[in-house]
Amino acid sequence: MQCLSCPVIPVVSKSIKLIIWKLPEKGRFKLNVDGGSCGNPGESGWGGIIQNHKGLVEAGFAHSYGQATNTVAKCRALLDGLQLCKQLGLRDILVESDSTVIVGWLASRICRYWFLWDFWEEDRELGSELHVQFHHIFREANMVADFLAKQGTQGMNFEFCGANSIQGPIRGFIRIDKLSILS
Repeated sequence: MQCLSCPVIPVVSKSIKLIIWKLPEKGRFKLNVDGGSCGNPGESGWGGIIQNHKGLVEAGFAHSYGQATNTVAKCRALLDGLQLCKQLGLRDILVESDSTVIVGWLASRICRYWFLWDFWEEDRELGSELHVQFHHIFREANMVADFLAKQGTQGMNFEFCGANSIQGPIRGFIRIDKLSILS
């Protein structure tokens, strides 16, 4: 190849990372949240789901907000999710979001975005009160919250408690999560 002046490009092997939803530890609850807007800003919505250490659904929600940015929608999802946890009397919560911005400012304990300060203060207070840990996850492991957020962007507003009140495709996404944790 060198005699023909063809460059030799070495093959680089890449590792494959399995992205799955995982159960929270025993005695903990997991709150997965997501938010988004159709346009930025645009019609926005957010959603979230709370599951226990067995993967059973405690509650969930989808909310529509009107005009907002993606970041504001993701902040609202977190705030609504934490408020729902408080209403249900849940503590020791693992919050997962696919937003590196939101998880970053919560992990660093510094909010550098002035337009998020109101959310920051409420999230910080509720987080401390409810013993919350924040983790970033990939979107593929946040399918239920992503679906609920999309429902919100379409103008839907609803909340549910327990698995028996869940309708339609949400049930399927929850089953997919459970299958992932069993493999």
